[in-house]
Amino acid sequence: MLPLYKLDVLVLEQIFECFDLKEIIALALLSTRSFIIARSLLRRTRPENVSIDLEIGTSHQITVRRGSEMFEFYVHNNRYLRQGKKLRNVLEASKSKFQWLEFSILNNSDGGISTFWEDENLAIRMLYEYIFSLFGKPITKLIYEPENGNMHFDLLESMMKNQDSLPNAWIRFTNSSLLGIDKAMRVLSVAQNITLDVTLSNFWIPKYKYQNLTIENGNWVNLFELKAINCEFLYLCQTIGSYNPLKDEELKEFVKMWMNGFFPNLKDFRLETNSSISLANILMGIPTEISEMNRFDIEDQYNLLTGGPLNIRQLNNGQVATVYTVDFENSDGEDVSVFVMIVAD
Repeated sequence: MLPLYKLDVLVLEQIFECFDLKEIIALALLSTRSFIIARSLLRRTRPENVSIDLEIGTSHQITVRRGSEMFEFYVHNNRYLRQGKKLRNVLEASKSKFQWLEFSILNNSDGGISTFWEDENLAIRMLYEYIFSLFGKPITKLIYEPENGNMHFDLLESMMKNQDSLPNAWIRFTNSSLLGIDKAMRVLSVAQNITLDVTLSNFWIPKYKYQNLTIENGNWVNLFELKAINCEFLYLCQTIGSYNPLKDEELKEFVKMWMNGFFPNLKDFRLETNSSISLANILMGIPTEISEMNRFDIEDQYNLLTGGPLNIRQLNNGQVATVYTVDFENSDGEDVSVFVMIVAD
């Protein structure tokens, strides 16, 4: 038994509150007893500023944050291992069916550990269960990039059983079947903020419900698909290549549809495109009003206001939306045009 554990529990709590994040995790990794004590002390001291991010991809990662502190668990296949010490049952306290797995571990100088497993896909679920059991905190951000058809459904389902919602999800599908994508999206569409990076032209985005949706590399999204998406915030990026970007005529049709009562939940729409946009062409023939929005709240040293801001109204209830366009130069030195429509509260 560590001499530390012989102290009175109140004294132990005061010492524990002085631990940094790395020391808390190191204590929990010592043994099953240490894990149980660390978990109990975390429950008693109730640290509210702890958040956990999960990344699923070629290799996997769990990041624990507490204020400005950060600790990262990297999960790799052991074929990438060059050196390291063999450990056994370090995660025994998770009571997972995977608790007898062996893995190798290397300390990282940047505040984290790299682990190497015979089956890293089983390992990430075990590690997730371990971290959730220790801190009792939900996943705040999920980066989900499954490969080779391995969709990690058991991990996704386990995660969503432990939390009612998912604040942020970044999703990219490559070499995945439509059936697998459909099953994953039915689980993940509950996320409050979703960023989709999907290059599959037969992936039908409006099939799922969203609250706030960002579509990266969305040059293949046309007006027909755009009209079927119903969410509060919609950000569409069409700056990769020149395939099928939305034109002024299509944006005009989008605006007219909103004026006629479509998109009842929409609060903010933004389109970034490498195609030129003319607000005058978009609003030609549409009644507008001068907006009270201050142009200096829009324009700065990076964004040049090129049209508006102007107000438009829905025909049935007079609901107001402000529209404007800006140009900026991206990190690659390319000119990008942005169309913005913000619906007033």
